[in-house]
Amino acid sequence: MNQSVMSDSSPTVRLPNLALASSIQSLPHVGLPAAPTQDNKQDDNVRSLRDDVDGGWSWVVMVSVAFTFFISNGYGYTFGVFYLPILETFEEGETMTSVVGSIYIGLSQLAGILASVLCDKINCRMTCIIGSVATAVGLGCSTFATSCTFLIISMGIIAGSGRTLMYTASLISLSYYFNVRRPFAISMVHVGSSLGQLVWGPLSHFLLDVYSWRGVCLIQSAFSLHAVAMGILLRPHKYEQQHREHSGREKHGFSLALLRDRSFVLLILNFTCVTTVTGMLLVHYVPYCVQSGTSEHKAAGLLSVIGITSLVLKPLVGGATTYPDIDCFTLCTMCQSIVGIGTLLLPLFVGQYIGQFCYAVFFGIYTIPFFIGDTAIMAETVKTEYLGTAMGVLVCASGIGFAFGPLLGGLIFSLTGAYAKAMQTAGGSLLASTLLMFLVKVKVKCTETRPGSTTSVDDVELEKDPNNSD
Repeated sequence: MNQSVMSDSSPTVRLPNLALASSIQSLPHVGLPAAPTQDNKQDDNVRSLRDDVDGGWSWVVMVSVAFTFFISNGYGYTFGVFYLPILETFEEGETMTSVVGSIYIGLSQLAGILASVLCDKINCRMTCIIGSVATAVGLGCSTFATSCTFLIISMGIIAGSGRTLMYTASLISLSYYFNVRRPFAISMVHVGSSLGQLVWGPLSHFLLDVYSWRGVCLIQSAFSLHAVAMGILLRPHKYEQQHREHSGREKHGFSLALLRDRSFVLLILNFTCVTTVTGMLLVHYVPYCVQSGTSEHKAAGLLSVIGITSLVLKPLVGGATTYPDIDCFTLCTMCQSIVGIGTLLLPLFVGQYIGQFCYAVFFGIYTIPFFIGDTAIMAETVKTEYLGTAMGVLVCASGIGFAFGPLLGGLIFSLTGAYAKAMQTAGGSLLASTLLMFLVKVKVKCTETRPGSTTSVDDVELEKDPNNSD
């Protein structure tokens, strides 16, 4: 009995399972996964940055930006509907009433610089949301306006700057999400602008008869808040997040590097000229046709012809520019030259409505590459780290052009008494500005043949980086 107890309580000695050991030793050797090196981490990081480029969530961003353009740019075309009612309400004269529209449509786009700064400090999503709320607040306050000065602040500065924040932030976000298909994406979001032009003008005119201009401002204020939902869809891109975490060295000298890039400066000058001429034509083409004998109703319909033409063809042009055989730079330069020549010859066939109609179709077709190609060229010219500021400057230049163009056309008309001189000035200026595009092309070619050139933003960065062995 005791012996059995002792045997049960004694420690058991287990012999090794030699068969199992020999089986394990006979298995092929499988090494443990190596610890990730710095190079592997960088490779994984690069692959992760490309996950949402030209696909995936990029398409959601594209639709969101198109709807944002539908609101921000569509509202810009509606001030002409407000002009006469505001003039009759406050009786402060044509000049003071025009200042409201000039700031709301054009000068407010100077806030593009502010938008680029906010995109760098916070992100594109929050900047778009802030712009949406500012637009809603500005238009909502405009319903209580007691003077044109009140409207200059509420509609012009607050709502106008909000529109610019929405536009710029969404455009920068789109540029992060697209690379090869960027021209196509830009063309599709500009379809939203064309739809806004077609929808908001007639809709605002209809609502004006029912609710007065104050009621239309309130309705647009409420609808602006839909852009908050669109802004939420602008998820911060992984590269955008990484960019904001860069060291202070890469953020200092930001503007200096862009100003040293001659290609960037020439592109901005050309785009300012293009938008100046476009603003002049869009405002004064209808009065020019009326002066030539066309009724106001038929002449006003020519703007819709331009909008419908661009609406139909923008996706086709954008899709074509994604092919590597099509040089976006050459396409923009050629179309700019063609529009310049056609506008110079406009007085020869503007006397008949059929000629006016054909020019509207012509203008709608050949100006599409201006606003698709120039944005894509800008995104390809500067480094991604500088994309926010570059887009902000581009929007700012656009605002200056659209604000200055109508004033220049009006000045020429007041001096000559005829819109023909204004049209010829517009065509000649557009044709002459193609020289700037030619200089950009020459500069790029010279940079390619002389790798040591320091005129581009990329070369500026190479000079600053002491660790670069090239």
